[in-house]
Amino acid sequence: MVITEATFYIPRRWANEYKDNYRFYIPFLLTYQVIRGNDTELLLANSQLIDKSYIYDFLHPLMGTGLLCSTKQKWHIRRRILTPTFHFNILQQFQNTFNDESAKFVKTIHNKLENENGKCGIHLQTDVPNFTINTICGEFFSFK
Repeated sequence: MVITEATFYIPRRWANEYKDNYRFYIPFLLTYQVIRGNDTELLLANSQLIDKSYIYDFLHPLMGTGLLCSTKQKWHIRRRILTPTFHFNILQQFQNTFNDESAKFVKTIHNKLENENGKCGIHLQTDVPNFTINTICGEFFSFK
């Protein structure tokens, strides 16, 4: 299938013309275009609408069938285990760590840019994982 500019503009034109949600088929793919924000909330909040597209099958060799790629009961069990970890009150405890590590990260990147005289001395493959580990581990570990 060739993706052209029309692939993006035609559905927008239909949305303006019909002012309602609609479905259309691309070979092997059903697409549901949601126009109104309230309808989007209903779809995303529905715990029964978690089946994944066949496109996710390409991720299985790389990522397995974890929370991102799983469906139905497996998804529900893993989501139930993971949800308390990201509760607002728990994350609030780590706000100072998030702020401190973010400030360090920005300062490090800024210094690298200044010291390289316009040459790119930033290596995202190492800088971002180090930032992530420092944020998660806080004061216990520090990776440079």
